[in-house]
Amino acid sequence: MSEITVTLGAIFYFKFEDKVRPVIGKLTNRLPDWLKYGGSVLFFLVMIDDTLFYFALIALAFWCSRQVKKQNVIDQK
Repeated sequence: MSEITVTLGAIFYFKFEDKVRPVIGKLTNRLPDWLKYGGSVLFFLVMIDDTLFYFALIALAFWCSRQVKKQNVIDQK
């Protein structure tokens, strides 16, 4: 879900960039630096976590598929 939200946010940001940029600039100038960079790091970690989860899920599916094939070969003997 986070990938969809980020993708839609990026599309809308670039579509309405001239209207949105001043508002975002005013909001981010008021934030302390540790919050700006911390939010970026947190966002990066969440996205990496999702990517690793999907990779692990796909790897598990391939492993299960291979185990089922091995079990079918053993059952046929």
